[in-house]
Formats: sequence, structure tokens, C-alpha cells
Amino acid sequence: MNICKITHHNKLIQLIMLMLVISCIGNAQTSRDEAKLQMLLDKVSRAETKVAQAERKLAIADSLITYGEQRIELAEEEFSRIEEEQKLLEKEYMSNSKQLRKLIKSGDPEIAAQAERDLKALDAQYKADSKAYDDQIKQLIREATRGEKDIDKGTELQKSANRALKEALKALELARENYEAAVNNSQ
Repeated sequence: MNICKITHHNKLIQLIMLMLVISCIGNAQTSRDEAKLQMLLDKVSRAETKVAQAERKLAIADSLITYGEQRIELAEEEFSRIEEEQKLLEKEYMSNSKQLRKLIKSGDPEIAAQAERDLKALDAQYKADSKAYDDQIKQLIREATRGEKDIDKGTELQKSANRALKEALKALELARENYEAAVNNSQ
């Protein structure tokens, strides 16, 4: 009878140990499932971050393009204004120089000498004003060129940002699908 009790007792211990092992395996499986879900959730977060980065690059590209267009537009407006001022300056110069040339041809030597001095001063002033306008035009050309470079840089950045955004959105969609599938399978 003692042997039966011991055997029965051993079977009871074995049964308890079996229950503990099954419980541990169940807990381990739950831990693995939770770890897998957390890993998939981390992938979703990383994919969302990449989408946000690509959208930020796209916004920067749009800003560069807009800024470049504004620079060119302002340069064109300023160029039109300078052209108008140059035309008025030339018209005024032609009118004044014509009057001074008439006075130089007049018979009075004193008036002719004064007219020659005035014509030289007028020529010098006209050349200085023309040079100032030319310098302004060169500056406007540089500004328009910078605007074109901004547009080109923005366009290139926009292309790469669009590609990155498409890839990030695909990765995000895949990560979300994997996460949702894992959540549905664990339930």
C-alpha cells in the first residue's frame, strides 16, 4: 500500500509539473505575441516618421519653388521700372543735349562756351546715370538667376521627396496591414 501511495503521489507531482510547464509555455507564447505586436507597432511608428519627414521635405521644396518664383517676379517688375526710367533719362538727355548743341552753334562765343561746359557736364551725368542703371540691371539679373536656381533646387528636392513619400506611404500601409493582421490573429 505504501508503494501505491508513492506511485499515486508521483503521478500527482508529475501532473502538477505538467500543468506548470503548460502554464509557462502559455505565458511564454503570450510574451512572444506581445513582443511581436510591439515590434510591428514600432515598424508602424517608424513608417509614420518617414512619411512625416518626406512631407516636410516636400513642403521645403514647395517653399523653394515659390520663393524662386517670387524673386523672378520682383526682378522682372523692377527691370520694367528701370527700363521706363532709362527711357525717360535718355529722352531728357536727348532733349537737353539738342538745346545745348543749338546754343553751341549760336553766334555768341560766351554762350557757346557755357553751353559746351554744360554739355560736358550733361554727358558726364548721363554716363553716370546710365552706369547706375546698368549696375541695377546686373543686380536684377543676378537676383533672377538666384530665383531660377531656387526653382531648380526646389524641383529636384520635390522629385526626390515625392519618391520618398510614395515609398514611405507604401511602407506605412504594409506595416499597418501586418500589425492589424497580427492583432486579429492574436485574438
